[in-house]
Amino acid sequence: MFSGKTEELIRILRRSDLAGKKIIVVKPLIDVRSTDEIASRRTSSGQSKDFAKSEVFPAISIESAQELGDIIRREQPTILAIDEAQFFDPWLMDFLVDLMRRTRDTDLTVLVAGLDMDAWGKPFGVMPHVMALADEVQKETAICFQCKMPAMFTQKLVSSEQQVEVGDFEIY
Repeated sequence: MFSGKTEELIRILRRSDLAGKKIIVVKPLIDVRSTDEIASRRTSSGQSKDFAKSEVFPAISIESAQELGDIIRREQPTILAIDEAQFFDPWLMDFLVDLMRRTRDTDLTVLVAGLDMDAWGKPFGVMPHVMALADEVQKETAICFQCKMPAMFTQKLVSSEQQVEVGDFEIY
């Protein structure tokens, strides 16, 4: 959380948009922090309670392979971006493998952003599998608000043992 994953994704998407690429961004329906966009969050004071949206990009909330397939067929994007991939069910992995096979000779670029580990340092959802498939992996790290050192793990601020818990600075 707060490592700049979505911020970096939006930066790449803005450049792709300038280059005239047809972009589709999807995010999991479970991510209710915003309905029709992905958003990076930034703090100006370095305090965990001072986060606000800094960059946004339009996105479509989905929950199934059928929805994603329909969007790709209808929109014919050259860039498919998937944010918060750790929240998707295992169907995403099968979908991406099939997509790679079907679009090998096309100009479709797939960008995926998400957490690879949960708050306990365990693999999170489909992300480790997606990373294994990727041509390129870029890992971002947050800065710990306490010690100001790079943070390799997400810290949960509430006493919950749920792996999937959508939230912002009030939980993480």
